[in-house]
Amino acid sequence: IENVVQTYLNSHPQFERLLLVVDRFEELFTACPDKLRERFVEELAGALESSRFLLLTAMRDEFYSTFNRLAPSLAYSEHKAPVDVPEALQPQELVDIIEKPAQVMGLRLEDGLTNAILKDVGEAVPNIKTGEKRSAILPLLEFTLTQLWERRQNGLLTHDAYLDIEGVTGSLARWADDAWSDLPKADRTLAQRILIGLVRLGDKSQSLPDTSRRMSLKELGESEMVRRIVKYFVDRRLLVTSSVDGNETVEMIHDALVHEWIQLQEWVDTNRDFLAWKQGMEGSRRRWVDSETSDGKRDLEQLLRGRELKTADDWLQKRGSDLTLAEQEYVQTSIQRGKLLRRRKWAAVIGITLALVAASIYILIYYIGWRKVTDVAIDPTSSDVLVANNAWGIKWRKKLASPITKVFLDDLDEDGKAEIIVGMGNTGDKIGYMTIFDGDSGKIIDEFNVWETDIYMPGLTEQGRIIDFEIAKLYPGDNKQIIAIVNGIYWYPSMVTILSYAGGEIKRSGIYWHPGFLYKLYAKDFDEDGIQEIIVSGVNNHLSGSLKKEGNIPVVFLLEGNNITGEAPPWLGMEARGTEAWYYYMLPQDIRIDVVSFQDIDSDGVDDIQLGLSDSCTFYLSKKGDIVNTGIGSRCTQTSKLIRFP
Repeated sequence: IENVVQTYLNSHPQFERLLLVVDRFEELFTACPDKLRERFVEELAGALESSRFLLLTAMRDEFYSTFNRLAPSLAYSEHKAPVDVPEALQPQELVDIIEKPAQVMGLRLEDGLTNAILKDVGEAVPNIKTGEKRSAILPLLEFTLTQLWERRQNGLLTHDAYLDIEGVTGSLARWADDAWSDLPKADRTLAQRILIGLVRLGDKSQSLPDTSRRMSLKELGESEMVRRIVKYFVDRRLLVTSSVDGNETVEMIHDALVHEWIQLQEWVDTNRDFLAWKQGMEGSRRRWVDSETSDGKRDLEQLLRGRELKTADDWLQKRGSDLTLAEQEYVQTSIQRGKLLRRRKWAAVIGITLALVAASIYILIYYIGWRKVTDVAIDPTSSDVLVANNAWGIKWRKKLASPITKVFLDDLDEDGKAEIIVGMGNTGDKIGYMTIFDGDSGKIIDEFNVWETDIYMPGLTEQGRIIDFEIAKLYPGDNKQIIAIVNGIYWYPSMVTILSYAGGEIKRSGIYWHPGFLYKLYAKDFDEDGIQEIIVSGVNNHLSGSLKKEGNIPVVFLLEGNNITGEAPPWLGMEARGTEAWYYYMLPQDIRIDVVSFQDIDSDGVDDIQLGLSDSCTFYLSKKGDIVNTGIGSRCTQTSKLIRFP
């Protein structure tokens, strides 16, 4: 760069200095390879040693710490002169922002247009002090002025053009609709969750409107996909990011987006009950997190209990995919603590009973085998701690490398010794691992990365989390096997997979790929022929494109336990699935499958599958997939349809 500067100035003697302007300088740290960035930074630092070279960069303030760490030769240069955009703007500064760029470009504003814009700005933004306006209005104002410039007529910015774009705030709704239309359909489910999460619900009974709210990226999930979608809406000038106490935060460009964008209002209204519960729960979760002491322990009293816990468990089952990993951890930890308290209650009852039959206590202890593990649980204070109990209480506890999704105590290989089967997910070094522990000693017998396969799929994330698993004999004469559903951390596809355990080793014996997220599985031998059927519920991220519907389509399907197959799709957009006995999808797509249970509805001696829907409607399916009956609850709209596919 230094040589280029010198060569240019030597060939243009009429110029004394060269000014290089670099906008969005933060992309040097987010989109540039390390070696190229390092070379570019050093080249800039070297060029600055010349008094004839000036460098002007514009960068979001939340990247200051990254700037200091990755570009120290610039960050600590004696030539650096940082300027922060102030929080508030004076009225004359707003006038200058509106008029001076137009003057530089030789444009004029019609008489009164500046005052009309200032009036709209005044109504859109609350005063910080008398006459001052928040600088957060700048992106919205920039958008408005850009729209006026694009509609200029013979060098004149007109009132007609301003009315056409519906003013400072009205133009935003049209811009938001365009941004949403340009967003890839595969990103829309997560994008909708992010956007409605940035709305703070008001109280209509007190005439308090919904408003925008600031959230940290960590609260939104802080995955690469979340960051990519946030960046998309920042680039489209619908969201703004900032840094608060070192944490990167995001918020809507203005409350006007909440009030003016009809699509967003509809999403919020549709999800209002869920959002009200979620935002109420967030306060409890923050108190639990803030209670953490230096030794890593948290206040158990901040966990959910009673009716609050029951409500949280219901929402976890219905809308678990719409909760962040941190929120899921809080609810799951509360559930585990509730189970522990119930066990302690029953242990106290049993203790009293044992005292009354003291004469038989040694026989009883021998029977239950007090030296052996009798149950296993997840520590309610930390979702990555496994606790094994015997008749006297805790036998051993072990901290794992990732949070625990589910745990079983079972004699997998039927050798008379219990194993502890643990599925892990979410975060840490063992995301998506199935681990087998010796029940009595706590020693790891074997561990297996369930998501790892030898199948190459472009775009397939390297990590997948175990969502649910069951232990069952899938076929007469087989050993017990582990049936698991695993979702990619950031992206579909997902899988149903069968794991066998023998000789102290876990092996995969079957895999079924699915183009969407899976939520729950059930193993059931309907006709008691020794062959297990597997019922799976979830959503199909790709089916919406085939059906030309918005959003992800709820689905339920049945796999034969002895025939778990599925060729992995060669690319993520393909609709390829495995071999299922039958496959149904649900319309309208905003109706969820909340409950899957079993009941012999037609009295033929074989259980049927009961699907409980979020609109209080119920469908009953036979093992063969025939709809044998329907039920209508008090709130059933009778509009839900269960459609066989293909």
